[in-house]
Amino acid sequence: MSTKAFRKEDIQGKTVIETSGKVGGKVKDVTFSLDGAITLIVIKEDGTEHPVPLKQVVGISDHVIVRGEPMMGGASIPTAIGTPVCKFCGSELSPTSTWCPKCGKAQT
Repeated sequence: MSTKAFRKEDIQGKTVIETSGKVGGKVKDVTFSLDGAITLIVIKEDGTEHPVPLKQVVGISDHVIVRGEPMMGGASIPTAIGTPVCKFCGSELSPTSTWCPKCGKAQT
């Protein structure tokens, strides 16, 4: 794990890219709660804000790379060809799943 510290100004305006390769938007702000949770606020192309917990950030350089739930909606790229994924949270599903075991949403 990197020990480099980042200021809000260092990441504000950076493009957010999901590990699937999709562009998620741009970092607007950084928030924190009193329990220590840090969240990036990302502005998507449609102008809506999407919170991204810091634990989903894989790396920061010219871009911010995030993993986990897709930010753009719809399914993310499957981890293996033909592997079904949840259209809401991007988790892998069994081929016969009618609901997601992670988020509980119906896949029909």
